[in-house]
Amino acid sequence: MSEEIHKEKLKKLSEEIEMLRKHATKQRLAFSSPTTEQLKKKLESTHTPFIISQSWTDVGSAIGTFLYQLNIYNPDRQSR
Repeated sequence: MSEEIHKEKLKKLSEEIEMLRKHATKQRLAFSSPTTEQLKKKLESTHTPFIISQSWTDVGSAIGTFLYQLNIYNPDRQSR
């Protein structure tokens, strides 16, 4: 894959992650995602799905429920 394509995919993923981060913040959820450097390495080294973010309620009780969201990027589906 060319450097230009890598840069474009990295830009799009970063924008998507930022949108997910804002959405989680608005819902008062905890949020985590790979760093830009980690995303870059993933895009250069693999063609398998990988986690781009996760968010969850940061408080809960032992017997209650909590919200957990997982977002996955599949490079094989994006190239079609």
